[in-house]
Amino acid sequence: DSYVKFGYYCLTTLSDFQTLGEEYTGLVQCTSDLQLPSKFSRFLFIFLKSFGARVTSLILDRLQTSKPENTSQIETLKKLVEFVESIHTCIFYYQGLFFEISKRLSGIEYVKPGKQESNKRAFRILGYVASINLFLNIAIQIYTFYARTRSKASLKSESGSSKLLKNLAHPSLTCAVCLEAVGSRGCAAATFCGHVGCWTCLLETATISAECPMCRARIVPNQIIPLQNL
Repeated sequence: DSYVKFGYYCLTTLSDFQTLGEEYTGLVQCTSDLQLPSKFSRFLFIFLKSFGARVTSLILDRLQTSKPENTSQIETLKKLVEFVESIHTCIFYYQGLFFEISKRLSGIEYVKPGKQESNKRAFRILGYVASINLFLNIAIQIYTFYARTRSKASLKSESGSSKLLKNLAHPSLTCAVCLEAVGSRGCAAATFCGHVGCWTCLLETATISAECPMCRARIVPNQIIPLQNL
């Protein structure tokens, strides 16, 4: 598709002919001082229009493949490119010039010989609608980024708490319920009959079966004693 587009514009724009759309609407390409664009300006426009988006996407994909650790930054760049295109569209609706980024970069405008009809009011309304849509998209992206940041911070906090509990576990004693080091689930605790286990394990056992997991003696939750200095 890009090569077909490139060939079409080379046979029309670069060869001093109008495209079908330009011929139908009666538009003529020109510069800001109403001169015909140079060959270089037209070739730059054709290249950017045909391959600009494709080359940009290819570069970002290559960067993402070669540096997978920077995936989030590259995704941000892709979003930034989309926002630049949306901002450019809003500017077009307000100014009425350079509908495409390729035309803005090459400095190619349009002029219509004869009587000019002004539709700036209608274009400004479209500009307002496009601006509102753009601001809403930006707000959504900011909220998504903020929520993602909070989620990562929460996961780090939970990971830190888990590591702290593991550090508090007693390596020489094994809980008879979870078969992990005593203190892996909550702090170390003891039953009224004198057996040691994890606080959460013993509390769950006392609530569900009301029996000590070691000697089957009757225990109740309020008889589970936390051991802070074990």
